[in-house]
Amino acid sequence: MQKIRAAVIGVGYLGRFHAQKYAQAQRCELIAVADSRAEACEPLAAELKTRATTDYRSLLGKVDAVSVATPTPAHFGIARDFLEAGAHVLVEKPITDTPAQARELIALAARRGRVLQVGHLERFNAAIL
Repeated sequence: MQKIRAAVIGVGYLGRFHAQKYAQAQRCELIAVADSRAEACEPLAAELKTRATTDYRSLLGKVDAVSVATPTPAHFGIARDFLEAGAHVLVEKPITDTPAQARELIALAARRGRVLQVGHLERFNAAIL
């Protein structure tokens, strides 16, 4: 079985969890973690034995799936770039800054035949439990 090549863009609080889960998943290969801050992505990459990059664009066309866990204003551009490059995209909530941007991503994913998913996981939220 071919492994899913995955990457995580943005390795703050949530991005770190995404990267750890991809690294642990038997069906995935964590290709890289990316963050605009080298001091954030390099230690995590070393811990997870993967590549670090400060330019997510270097991963376009090299991954099957990506998690976008950056600050919200960056979601649209990053998700769009990966969808256009043929990757499936999981983007942390909220999907984008505006409903118009969200609709554009949804339409792009449909045209490209890619999965676009928003991370609304509340399973372990103490307020919900």
